[in-house]
Amino acid sequence: MCPGNSSSLPGSSVVGQCVCVDGYQGSRGGPCELCPDDTYCLNGNLTKCALNSAALAGSWSSEQCLCVSGYVGPDGGPCDVCEEDYW
Repeated sequence: MCPGNSSSLPGSSVVGQCVCVDGYQGSRGGPCELCPDDTYCLNGNLTKCALNSAALAGSWSSEQCLCVSGYVGPDGGPCDVCEEDYW
């Protein structure tokens, strides 16, 4: 059985085939820990959000990284500074 917050494909035979579920980070076979703020985790891999964007702990997609106040851009970035007279 895979450790907490990980899973494997049917027919897997060793713990090393367990991969962290989305939103969690860690090596194959675990342990898997919640992805921290301002990052996202897919297939156990930790990636930082684009510059001037932030995400909540447990995010699993770059699109969950949203531009911080004073910056504008699409979900996932890039985030550019707001133009003068805009907020």
